[in-house]
Amino acid sequence: MKILGINISHDASVAGIVDGEVTFVYDEARFRRNKYWAPDYGGDESCIYDCIEHKLCTDDWDAIIFASFDRRNMKFNLQDDTLIFNRMNARDFLADVSAKPLTHSRMQELQEKFDDKNISWTSVDITSDKAVINDIMRHQFTGREGTEFFNRDFHHLYHAYCGYKLSPFYKDGENAICIVQDGGGGQPFYDEYAGYQEIESIYSCTPDKLAKLQWQRLSNHRLISDLSNAFPNELDDCANCLEDFEEKLVDNATGDEVDYVFTSEPSNGMNFSNLSAALGTDEEGRAAGKVMGMASYGRVRKNVFNRFTVAQQCELDSFDWTCKIIDNAIERNPDTKNIVLSGGYSLNCTNNYKYLEAYPDYQFFVDPVPHDGGTAVGAGLWLNEKINEGEITVEERNGTSNEQSD
Repeated sequence: MKILGINISHDASVAGIVDGEVTFVYDEARFRRNKYWAPDYGGDESCIYDCIEHKLCTDDWDAIIFASFDRRNMKFNLQDDTLIFNRMNARDFLADVSAKPLTHSRMQELQEKFDDKNISWTSVDITSDKAVINDIMRHQFTGREGTEFFNRDFHHLYHAYCGYKLSPFYKDGENAICIVQDGGGGQPFYDEYAGYQEIESIYSCTPDKLAKLQWQRLSNHRLISDLSNAFPNELDDCANCLEDFEEKLVDNATGDEVDYVFTSEPSNGMNFSNLSAALGTDEEGRAAGKVMGMASYGRVRKNVFNRFTVAQQCELDSFDWTCKIIDNAIERNPDTKNIVLSGGYSLNCTNNYKYLEAYPDYQFFVDPVPHDGGTAVGAGLWLNEKINEGEITVEERNGTSNEQSD
């Protein structure tokens, strides 16, 4: 079985899986010499992958799977004169927004309550995953008879597959816990919990079974930040609700009931990204790694504030928070001594060493492709395992090449 995995979020990548083994991983940024390139559908050839063009178009693949990234978002339609620049109206509105978590049903309540202020919300998908996939298919995978194409948005699950399957624990036939942390993954419950992205996940991994999600935390911090930014005369987090809530919901990937936590607080990855913008390393907040590097040159001191001490404080706080997640994972898997770290936050080399000291009785393995480029690997490995288990259904197939390239 020859499977090609294609990650269409940032850190764009392509991975080849042959009979369950990873044969290559191509990072598109290396081909383009553009660190921040991502496929962005614009009606032209903006989604063409150079690595596919140069390396893979002559290969015959049994299946191709796209590791998509949920690009949907909510757009706030707020009137400047009646709300944003009217202090009394704005503060009444924000008090209600921050009183309870901003679920979809809650947003409808607010829209009805403040109908006279012309408030509304709309779901937007300017650069949809489907448009990106169709563009890639149209230009690079036409005429592929016999090749099946899949598109499933299991962002954190793909991270878990990549990390575990490349670990020595899998090769030795041992179980492991996989902890995935990043700046924000998919939105598995968008219809009711719009804007809530996967930020922290705990998976139980065994060699002969599909990875099982045990616990997950999702955040709508980016959605809330966008709303807060619409009110320039108010606090930066004026729309933020400090109240988390928990739900037992069914995991879309496995059908199992899972413990979910919904929050408006940022993830560790988001904190570093936000700092990268604030400290001037990248105005769009894409240089979280540079802030992690700054942390190595600072120490927290009373009444001393510069880019290095602030970065170090973020580093220390994120370490303490991650230890809580590790403790949660250990409590759920008391007999497992192997821990895999994946997701973009796992690029935090300094903190990774500290976990070895904090948990001397445990074996740690850091995913060698922990950023989103690894989801191309994980998607291919997941699909290979699902096919081998006979668990791929007609509903899970995204269609044939002809349907995709229309």
